[in-house]
Amino acid sequence: MAYMQVKEVLQRAGAFHARLADAYRWIAERASREEKKQMLAYMAEQEEDARRMLDEYVRTSQSQALETWLHFIPPTTLQLSDMPRPDMELDELVASASKLDQSLTTLYDRLATYTAAPGTQEALGRLRDLQREKERKLSKAALLEDLV
Repeated sequence: MAYMQVKEVLQRAGAFHARLADAYRWIAERASREEKKQMLAYMAEQEEDARRMLDEYVRTSQSQALETWLHFIPPTTLQLSDMPRPDMELDELVASASKLDQSLTTLYDRLATYTAAPGTQEALGRLRDLQREKERKLSKAALLEDLV
């Protein structure tokens, strides 16, 4: 990727969350075990929440941070093998989701590092923190699922 505004990066991240939510719902429809269906429904809802939050931020923010041009978009660590698949067991799906969350956290962190604009650094730092919180919620939900 060459030059891109922060707004576009966030829109792409929102679209990624939407695709993940769709994938989790699609896998849940094909799951035979109820606990897998419930966890996937929870994961899909978390992705939808992340998408809505990003969409709302882009739509309503008065911050000039969204208009900041990024001259270097660091590569993500996302791999095709990290994407959820119907043949994955529940623990594999959770590990996959965790890896994807970590990739987005790293992306936000790197973007904040590569920009000199303080407002943009702050906004990306907040997004990184929200992404980390999403990771923690998933870990807690997975732990609770293991206890049941």
